[in-house]
Amino acid sequence: MIPKILSQTRALEAYSLSIKICEQLSDYNINDTYLNQLSSSILETSNQLLQASNKTKYKSELTNKDQERDYRFRAIYYLVQGYTYHPDQSIKTHAETLMQLFIHFGLETLNKNFSAESTYIQAILLRLKKDPYSKASEELSGVLENIERLKIAQDDFKQTEQVLMKQRVKEEKEPKTTQLKLKLLKQVNSQLIVYLEAMILANKETYGSYADFIKVVILKNNTTVKKRLKKYQSQNIE
Repeated sequence: MIPKILSQTRALEAYSLSIKICEQLSDYNINDTYLNQLSSSILETSNQLLQASNKTKYKSELTNKDQERDYRFRAIYYLVQGYTYHPDQSIKTHAETLMQLFIHFGLETLNKNFSAESTYIQAILLRLKKDPYSKASEELSGVLENIERLKIAQDDFKQTEQVLMKQRVKEEKEPKTTQLKLKLLKQVNSQLIVYLEAMILANKETYGSYADFIKVVILKNNTTVKKRLKKYQSQNIE
């Protein structure tokens, strides 16, 4: 038996899952006109769901906050880099100590996705609190001030991200997104799965492998959903 996608699955999870199911169909060389038409219909609904879920303000606001912390990161990087050319050997040594840290992470940090960049910047800020980086920062004029500005920019980004993520969860409950998600789940649960289970009985050799693949990806999704629900329930009890 192929499990049904749980109704508590989030809109973007349903989108990702349905895309994965449909894209894999071509790998199984199943010559079935109805199945192909059903897959196309599911893909169409999936794309509509994605468009309804993607709010441009979410991306644009976070992008603005990300650009601000990028600017603050570069300010420290180039300020410290400049000190490595200072004629005073003591200042030059402290700058070289800090540059080892920034070169380790690199300006490539700023090209990573939002989540990865946050992780790297947080790691840098933590290391800057410890010696030898903390002492070196104190000895170079302007560095501590710029580190504080980077911290503020990072905190601002994280706060904005949390607010906007909550907004996205709220927007997922709006009629358009919810209706499209329900339509998509119905197409998969009540049409695709029901059809495949019937065809397995008639021709397991042709449909069995594809059905097994769908079973695996849906079970994985449902496990994730159940864990989230369990965590949510335990938090409410507490």
